Amino acid sequence: KQWYQRRVRGVQLACWFQHNTISYNTNQNNTMFSKLLKEHQAKQSVIREENERLRKVAVNSVPPVTSGLVDSVNGGVAAVFANQRKLEAEARNLQQNANRFAKQTQQWVTLLEGFNTSLKEIGDIENWAKTIEQDMLSIASSLEYVYKTQTQTPPEQPK
Repeated sequence: KQWYQRRVRGVQLACWFQHNTISYNTNQNNTMFSKLLKEHQAKQSVIREENERLRKVAVNSVPPVTSGLVDSVNGGVAAVFANQRKLEAEARNLQQNANRFAKQTQQWVTLLEGFNTSLKEIGDIENWAKTIEQDMLSIASSLEYVYKTQTQTPPEQPK
């Protein structure tokens, strides 16, 4: 007799071979099956315990990971918020400077318009002064002419 064991479709088969005749030892098969069943149940129990341990490790590792992720995201959000506040402050400062520049520019325009008007008035005054000067020269020459004509001509004798 020769003992033969083989696994077929997940089932352990064991039998004795004797001269091309197979005889099954049912007592031994029952003890083998019960032994296999116990081994299987023990392995399943170990696997369940390992799975439970790994599940607990995974569940316990979730809070630190999520808090780390939230902290990193919050850090980025805080930086963006700080940058946004800086940009808004700079925008307000720029708006104030632009308003101040517009007022100053308007004052300069008003000053230049006044200066331009004054220059025109000076031109008008200069023109007026030239006209007055010409008139005075004309009057002076007329008076001089009259004076010369009176002094050069002998006085008329009364009749």
